Amino acid sequence: MGLVTNGEPEAQIAIASGRGHLMQILEALARVTTKSRVSLYQQVDKLRTITPMGATLVLVSRTRTPALSSLACQLERDGHSLLCITSEQGSVVGKPAVALA
Repeated sequence: MGLVTNGEPEAQIAIASGRGHLMQILEALARVTTKSRVSLYQQVDKLRTITPMGATLVLVSRTRTPALSSLACQLERDGHSLLCITSEQGSVVGKPAVALA
C-alpha cells in the first residue's frame, strides 16, 4: 500500500507493507487538510504512468468533476481497480477490490 495526497501537507509514501508502514500512512492521512495547490486530477494523471499495472487505487475527493470521471475511466482502461469516494452526499463509485477489516 502507498499514499499520495494533494492536500496540505502533501504526502507521498512509497508502496510497501507491514504494520509500521500502515501506521505511517494513517498518520499522514490524519494530518491532511482539503487545501491543495494541485488538483487531484493533475496529481493522479502525473502518477498514472508510474503506478504499477493492476494496482488498486482509492480516490477520495470533495466532488466528482468531469475531469476526474474521465481520469477514472482511463485508469480502469489501464487495468487498475478503482474506488472513488466523494463527500457529495456520501457517494461511492466503483467496487472495492479489497475489504479492509
